[in-house]
Amino acid sequence: MIQSNSNVRTLELVGGRAVAKLPQYMFKRGETYYFKRKIPAGAAEAFPDYKEQVWKSLETNLLTKAKVRLAVEVTEFNLTLAAFRRKQAARDSEQEGEPPQRRPVLAAVQGRLPTQGALTPSVQTRVDASPPSRAQAQPEKERIELIRTLEAGLHRLQQLAPGAALPSARSDTHGAPTAPTAPKANPRSTPMATSSAQVELKGPKQTMLHLFEDWKRTQTRHRTISSVETAVLEFRELHGPIAVDSITRPMVRAYRDQLLERNLSRGTIENRLGFLSTLVRHGMTELVEHMTGNPFERIEIVGAVGLKPGKKRRAYETWELNQLFASPLYTQGYRPKGQASDAAYWLPLLGPFVGARIEELCQLTVVDVQSINGVWCLRICNLDDDQNIKNDGSFRRVPLHEEVICCGFLRYVATMAAAGHRRVFPTLSNVNANQIYSNAPGKWFGRYLDSIGMSDRRLDYHSFRYLFKQRCSLSGIDNEVRDALTGHWASDSNASRVYMRAEERQYPFPKLVEAIKTLRYDELKIEHLHVADPYEGVAENLVR
Repeated sequence: MIQSNSNVRTLELVGGRAVAKLPQYMFKRGETYYFKRKIPAGAAEAFPDYKEQVWKSLETNLLTKAKVRLAVEVTEFNLTLAAFRRKQAARDSEQEGEPPQRRPVLAAVQGRLPTQGALTPSVQTRVDASPPSRAQAQPEKERIELIRTLEAGLHRLQQLAPGAALPSARSDTHGAPTAPTAPKANPRSTPMATSSAQVELKGPKQTMLHLFEDWKRTQTRHRTISSVETAVLEFRELHGPIAVDSITRPMVRAYRDQLLERNLSRGTIENRLGFLSTLVRHGMTELVEHMTGNPFERIEIVGAVGLKPGKKRRAYETWELNQLFASPLYTQGYRPKGQASDAAYWLPLLGPFVGARIEELCQLTVVDVQSINGVWCLRICNLDDDQNIKNDGSFRRVPLHEEVICCGFLRYVATMAAAGHRRVFPTLSNVNANQIYSNAPGKWFGRYLDSIGMSDRRLDYHSFRYLFKQRCSLSGIDNEVRDALTGHWASDSNASRVYMRAEERQYPFPKLVEAIKTLRYDELKIEHLHVADPYEGVAENLVR
């Protein structure tokens, strides 16, 4: 994932008051915001329209809009730099096969070695074993930078006059390369002049990256953001930073065909085209209002040869649950190393009786384990800064089943509270690409199932959610109550629910309590996991 650093970093004192610093690489001149970033040493060729730094107007005096455009410029800068370095590495690899007599000439142009007969003391130190002195290091650095500037100039001249004879680099009496005289740059041909008189662009074209960054501002699910970004960058890699209103259906079909050649599943291809279609629909509200159609809509997935079959998840059978709860994790005191630790023990136990998504459980805080009128429950919510739920309808309270309490879950949470932990599973971290707490336990659980002989690929943690819904139906629980327990009830289009906030949009709790009492797993064998005093420490540490 390309990281676009566009968050406000900190505060500084300006005129005696605290003012938010601008994001990295953003500067303000007058009323207009600019993108400014230094070009890394040796990469001048990648940015031929600039000298030592890229300085480009963001074409707005609105900070919110400037942040979106800044994120695009940072991404484009990183992509351009990465492409240049790949090209440079490939060129270096090719030159390793050049005849020996040509290598010094090629190296001279690239600033690695001087031309024959022009080996100066400062450059000679790069070949000798002895390191250069401090007095020699600065002139050498200046010569290297000059050589790199020369290379960029030669490249630019060749672009302006293809096939023209280019003047060769020569050394002055002191051995320093002298750049050929280049024609004066036309200020209209460069996006931004390097003098104090800055020239603004007529207006940035809206690319898919612009639409993505604007859409991303209101999103909270990092996994979804990452998936959409993947599609955007793939499309850009194929067609370049093309304006959205210049995208044609043949271009979209070319992207589809590329995905087909990679043998991606039909569902994956449909998702990526759907992501790009969503961005265009989002952009058509403000950013590209003049567009009359969406080129990503109604693209057929044809010629799907060699596509992977879709994964059909299923619910656990009771005998499979008994096999899991008789495994070393529950009978021999085994705990995985790393983040999963205690979460590995409790997540499979909560699954059949709570029916929650794995991330909803992994992000629980101690205060989310609540007692309401003497009934203990889990609050599935997004009230903490690093908590996320799928949608507003996912906000709910699920009464704890008696089996979970008998296994000592409340006692465990009380222990975490007594130790001063804020979260139920404090060893879990959300420092990963998707910024989710379930990253480590999710991966561990799949490996653990394989290790105990449960290698059916249709089984994973989400299979517990399938099982919970299935058992609710078999236990005679109404569909509406089941939906309320799994976080689907409030997503109904009923107007009386739509106009309620997530905290208030709750199904009657007493009905949920009765439903959980009805939920049964008579064939399930987990009596060996029961503890003697399941409420030990609960009154002192959890009742508030």
